[in-house]
Amino acid sequence: MKYKRVVFFYILFFIGASLSFGFGYLIRAIQDLSQKPEFPILEQAFGVLENHAYEEIQDKKDLEYGMIRGMVDAYGDPFTRFEEPAQHELATDDLEGKYGGIGASLENPIPQWTTLLRL
Repeated sequence: MKYKRVVFFYILFFIGASLSFGFGYLIRAIQDLSQKPEFPILEQAFGVLENHAYEEIQDKKDLEYGMIRGMVDAYGDPFTRFEEPAQHELATDDLEGKYGGIGASLENPIPQWTTLLRL
């Protein structure tokens, strides 16, 4: 009898924990959908440009990068900048610190002599 009661409470606890975990996930998903970041002026300007521009917008990605550049510039921090992915890749390659050589080493076992060794 005591064993059945313990098993019942374990099952009840497991069901309660599962339900509360599931409800937490559901509530968070609902909140995430309702809290999208709003930039009404930016959205309005984009809508006007999209609907009334002389030419059709060819590449929206260039437009997005321009918006990001403008936001970063308006932020006003001289140490903050925006790099497009291609520019970032080039800068990262330059800063990576790889070096090459001719496969030789200079040693100085005796102060008067310098030895050149092939590696």
